[in-house]
Amino acid sequence: MGGSFKRRRRVLGPREQAAYLRQACPWLDVRVAGGCLVARGNFGSVPWTRPYQGRIVYEIGRRPRTFIDDPALKRRNDGLPIPHVYAADQPCTFHPSNWSPDQPIALTVVPWLMTWLVFYEGWRVTGDWDGGGLHPPANDR
Repeated sequence: MGGSFKRRRRVLGPREQAAYLRQACPWLDVRVAGGCLVARGNFGSVPWTRPYQGRIVYEIGRRPRTFIDDPALKRRNDGLPIPHVYAADQPCTFHPSNWSPDQPIALTVVPWLMTWLVFYEGWRVTGDWDGGGLHPPANDR
């Protein structure tokens, strides 16, 4: 019996993602309703940055979306647009090909958002985005 088979990965639904988040990120308020997961809390990543209140929203069939609610993300005084954001200044924390629904959000999206905030803080000071990556196309912003 020759041939190869592809092992199918199991999608982690909102309730399973919520269990991972509660275990790995106990500071987050994690709720699931109607098939939608929302994790809210402080995403400040290092002591020298301010705390950011944000949220991660996940529904099966969509990529997790990240939001910073307070303080609002701001442009620099020179008016440069905020790099690596989607519409409504939604942080672009990962390329869609870097995440799949079999991966726990707690181990991927949470640290990616915290890292994005470090690069955002640096950009606010210097005007340079040191986080690398691909900027989302203008029509996705």
